[in-house]
Amino acid sequence: MIQYIAVVLAFLVISCNGAPSQAPDPSEPDSPMELYLKSQVDLLSDLLNQGRLRMADSVSVALLDSVSVAGNPDQQLRAVIERSFILLSTGRYAEALDLMENAPARNHPEVQVRTRDIHTLRTATIMVELSRVEEAVQLTEPIVERYRRENPGDQPHFLALTTLANMMEKSYRFEEAVAINQEALRMADAAGISQRNIAVIHNNLGLILTRTGQYREALEELSRSYEINTRNNIPAGLAQNLNNIANVYGQTGQAQAAIDSLRSAVRYQQESGNTVGLIRNYYNLASSLMDAGDYDEALTYLQEGLGLSREINLSPGIMFHNYGLGRWYLETEDYTQLPVYANRALEWSERLGNLELQVGSNRYLAAYYEQKGDFRTALDYQKAFGTLSDSLNTAQNQQAVEQVRSEFALDLINTENDLLREQLALKEQQERNRKNILLGLVAFAVVVALLLLMIIRQNSTIRRKNATLQEFNEYRDNLVNMIVHDLRNPLSALVSSLDMIRDLHATTDTDFNDIYAIAEHSSEKLRLMIDGLLDIKSIQNVDISGKMESVDIEEATQIATDSYLPAALQKNISLQTELQPLEALTHPEYYARIVENLVSNAIKYSYPDSRVRVRTGYGEAGYWFLEVGDQGQGFSEADKAQAFEMFSKLSARPTDNEPSSGLGLHVVKLLVKKLGGEIQLESEKDKGSVFTCTFPIRPVIGRPG
Repeated sequence: MIQYIAVVLAFLVISCNGAPSQAPDPSEPDSPMELYLKSQVDLLSDLLNQGRLRMADSVSVALLDSVSVAGNPDQQLRAVIERSFILLSTGRYAEALDLMENAPARNHPEVQVRTRDIHTLRTATIMVELSRVEEAVQLTEPIVERYRRENPGDQPHFLALTTLANMMEKSYRFEEAVAINQEALRMADAAGISQRNIAVIHNNLGLILTRTGQYREALEELSRSYEINTRNNIPAGLAQNLNNIANVYGQTGQAQAAIDSLRSAVRYQQESGNTVGLIRNYYNLASSLMDAGDYDEALTYLQEGLGLSREINLSPGIMFHNYGLGRWYLETEDYTQLPVYANRALEWSERLGNLELQVGSNRYLAAYYEQKGDFRTALDYQKAFGTLSDSLNTAQNQQAVEQVRSEFALDLINTENDLLREQLALKEQQERNRKNILLGLVAFAVVVALLLLMIIRQNSTIRRKNATLQEFNEYRDNLVNMIVHDLRNPLSALVSSLDMIRDLHATTDTDFNDIYAIAEHSSEKLRLMIDGLLDIKSIQNVDISGKMESVDIEEATQIATDSYLPAALQKNISLQTELQPLEALTHPEYYARIVENLVSNAIKYSYPDSRVRVRTGYGEAGYWFLEVGDQGQGFSEADKAQAFEMFSKLSARPTDNEPSSGLGLHVVKLLVKKLGGEIQLESEKDKGSVFTCTFPIRPVIGRPG
């Protein structure tokens, strides 16, 4: 999965203009200094909308210098706020916080309450970027509550809400973040909030919904933001929307759509001159291209992004692009520059406190030194990888638990809203029925009313049961997904450690080799289970409606079957094919996996010196079939009832102690249904099995749901 740098636009452009000062001379509404300050703030807003951050940086420095000399305390603090926003926009968080906390005018009695509030909120926003979320919440919540009581609908009220929503999102309190953002949207028109900032709220809602797995709703919010930015010609906002839309596509397995979206984002950033945004999009696009196997183009973007990051001294950009280049050299098996970039990524990730990139950088270096034969150094990096992985897993576990809780709460809120709408509709229907019934006989009215009551109660019971079942299934899926992801890093560390133990302690000791074989077999079985669970999640989410193509079934089946000839020869199993020439519309990769899984399963559970037969041909009108039969152990009636379930406990066992995940037949059934087909099993205990998959020649494929 792509490690996207998502764009959360919590720091909005709220102008400090319009806050009259108490000092008589320079703070008069039409005084030269006030007019100058307002004009420069408007200019900064335009430059930010256009993504011209370098120019905005120069303007904000000149503004701060001028106002510090000739402005009153309120104007001086407003200039500090504008300068901090530019620093925040360019990733210079520590510099921005230092400027805000040490502003001479921040406690001056002539500073207006509105200006002081905006200063506090901007300070809290910077703290969030520096992971000081709890301190930021303590600064923000009193301001939000005061505005709710005394000045609802004011611009600082809007800024306070969006700042607090960002903190809730950072703390994985997603349902609170959604509710606060929606509150901000409801008051936006009354407060005179700019269209740019309304687009920001929709963008942030889209990101929250993406993180909770509600991808359709996330795309709706991001599309609303994109439409607003298009109408108002805000290229920086458009690029940020496209980056986050690509994130949704990446999460749902639509790799090419993600790449296309990121290419458009890069084009907008290049046109607007937004260097910081361009650096972020270069990294995300390079990551997507590497996931798609296009390493040549990915290298170009990584090198360009690293050069730009160094040019403007953007620390996160330097860190991410060094990390991306480390990945590039590892995956292309070009070890010449791998330690250079991996060490730089490790240094920057330690400096910036990015635990995830520290884990990855140590893994890259362990792989490099293992390949070089320096197992002692490799083991040192492997130990660091294991230690950091444990820390990362602990943090991710805490976050995942909170995320599952928040997602569950969000689902409950949505369910309650649906029930309220249904109840309102039912009440309206009941009112219409009541008026009609009153025109008839009283007895007839009583009978109809009783029938309606019975129906409503039955429907309510069904809805409650369905809602409870759906909540349980979603909670179970989230929990399984969390557990699977948490197991991957420790398993990777275990496998790497086993490999190094084998290399460091090669021996002819039979007991050692037997124990090592057991550990290797167990880790391989666990890997198959984890990969299988992730595979199931991917199959359920991916939309293949646009990826079906005409396939030579005879050729595709033969190729997939032949790939298991070595496994069959090891057990002296005769692998036979009877393939009828035919073409059908299908998904080539999914069909090949169906054949491979069924043939692999047949060989795995068949006895030596037996036969496995694969057949294809035309079936009933408009259909064709794939059949895989064996002379293996067969299925009892109890086994057949649960053959296609996940982790089903069947009586048969692999005849040569081959590893098995318990997910193979479940994955086959998912793939067959994805292609619009059906699968049947015919078998008797100790008499072999026949799996028959039937597919339409022209299937109708639905989207994942």
